[in-house]
Amino acid sequence: MALETGIVKTVKGNSILVETEPNSGCSSCHAKASCMAGSADKKRSIWIKNTLKAEVGDPVTFRIEEKSVIYSSVLLYLFPVIMLIAGLIIGSSYHKVLDLDKDISSLSGGIIALVLSFLLIKFVSDRLKNKKTFLPVLTGIEKNSINK
Repeated sequence: MALETGIVKTVKGNSILVETEPNSGCSSCHAKASCMAGSADKKRSIWIKNTLKAEVGDPVTFRIEEKSVIYSSVLLYLFPVIMLIAGLIIGSSYHKVLDLDKDISSLSGGIIALVLSFLLIKFVSDRLKNKKTFLPVLTGIEKNSINK
């Protein structure tokens, strides 16, 4: 499980918006240079259920299950590529049936499969967003902070 730290920026109901440093959870990852999450340009913001009654300005720690990070990465990055390649192959093999040029048929199949992959990602994402395994969990608050 990956522990991350951040500062509470907003409290809304029983949720908090936590702003994290770009590399707080990625410092030991070998792929951080090529990953958007490890980008040094932007801070990231994430909504977390406020189980510990954190307040604005509190430095907090939270965890995200590694299994859910890996699953999400495969779903968002690998699945569309697989669908695109499958669509290109299927489109190419049906060019005679569709009475189209092989390249146009292949391109059409790839585009259709890619759009389908995005729709499937949206569907799966909506079903998983409230499952406990995929939600970050607040693990601690450091009350003695200079930032407060």
